This record gives sequence, C-alpha cells and structure tokens, in this order.
Amino acid sequence: MESDFNYNNIPNGYYDNIFHLDKGIRGFWHWSKFETVKKMITSSDANASSDASTSQKKILDIGCFSGTFLGTLPQNKFPTQIGVDILEDQINFANSKYKTNFRNFIQISDLGNILSSEYNNFFDVVTVIEVIEHLNSSEILDLLNGICRVLKKDGELLITTPNYFSFWPFLEFYLNKFSDISYEEQHITKFTFFNFERKISSIMNEFFNLFDIEIKTTSHLLAPFVAGFNYSLAQKIASAIDVKYWKIFLGPLLVLKCRYKNQPL
Repeated sequence: MESDFNYNNIPNGYYDNIFHLDKGIRGFWHWSKFETVKKMITSSDANASSDASTSQKKILDIGCFSGTFLGTLPQNKFPTQIGVDILEDQINFANSKYKTNFRNFIQISDLGNILSSEYNNFFDVVTVIEVIEHLNSSEILDLLNGICRVLKKDGELLITTPNYFSFWPFLEFYLNKFSDISYEEQHITKFTFFNFERKISSIMNEFFNLFDIEIKTTSHLLAPFVAGFNYSLAQKIASAIDVKYWKIFLGPLLVLKCRYKNQPL
C-alpha cells in the first residue's frame, strides 16, 4: 500500500508553528514526543566515563521536516547536528530558522542514500521521529539499510511511531475530522506495542542481528487530552515519570531505543 498524499502541499514550517503555540492537544503532542526522545538520548551511558567530553554526541535526525527537534538540542551535548528530509522547501525553512555553526539541514533524494560516504560510521545517535508510519515496507528497508551505514557501532537508534493498540486511532479520527491535514492518508504502515518486533523483522530479516532493543515503551497516554484545557498541567503529568520506566503499553506513541551491534549483513 502506498500513500497518494502530497507532502509538498504542507505549508513550510507547519508543524514548527504548532509546536511553538505552547497550547492545545497538537502542540503538546509535539512537545512531549521531543522531550521523550531527548530524555532517551541524553540519559547516562553506563559505559561512559565521567569526562564531560564522552557525553558529546553526533546526531542525525531523519525526516527532520522543518528542523524543530534539532532546534531544541543544546550544542554542549550535541556539537554536531544534521537533519535530513526529502522535502526541499521544509529543509530551506529549517536552515533559515535553525541552522547554526553546529547544526545543518540537508535535502536527500532517497532513503537508501541518506548521506555521502564521508558520513559512514559517523553518528552516535540517529533519530527517526514519527517517520516509519509514512513509509511502505520497501522504503522502511531502505531507511534501515541507510541507518546501518551511517551509525557507529554501539550507536543509538531512536524510533517513535503511533501505537495503534491504544486510543491513537480515535485521536487520528479526531485530527482527520477537525484538522486541515489528514493523517489517514499519510499513515500507511501501522505498528503496535505488540507487533513491532514481528513486523520490523518481516521488513528487515536481519534487524535483530543488527540491533538490540534496549527500551520499548509508550508515552503520552491521557496527557494530550489534559493539554486541551491546561497545557502546563499536561507538561507536569508527562514529566512525572521517566518514559523508560513507563510500563503501560497503551500510550498512543510507541518509543523504541535500539543499540546498533554493527554485525555484518
């Protein structure tokens, strides 16, 4: 199944503007997913020394769109930040708003050729935030192969995607009905907390030879609805428990932290 949705029709900076509203269900959704991923990638590495330099990481955000996520990351922890996307206009927006001497955004032509060979085994962290649900199986395989090329051994792969074993389908229905952007047309590969391993290994047979899933959890649960009437309270609720200790499988956002073993294909 392939989507006929034209992503070029999404206005430049559309989701960035929603994020910076600092109110409402949709604004909270983006804030909370970025906070969740940031906690995952800035958590202490048990194998790292106390030297502050060891905590500095090179990060690649795939499907960065308008650059909002990298725009929230500090230079002292992530001194090299690159975002990539296939949409030229969104990349231009990202560079106009968020580009710095340590952060850059690059348009790519396809998922199997994410960056040039100079970036082979280059990144400590790769984030794929609400991207894979927009891709078919062949595209997801290309994406994963590309990630394996640019990610260092023992590097971290962070994936988030809607959890369809949750109230997400109801939230999606609500957004499709009242939003000017249809998620039904965009989401073509649907994962749940329970089927992720089976589905991802059917797409990439070698996935579990290449990656260990260190954390699989969900986030958001009821907090987005609280944000509809009290944004700051929703933020406090979302921050009350570190997501890696959150064991409830019904949250509408599936979050996975994977460690790259760099085994030969």
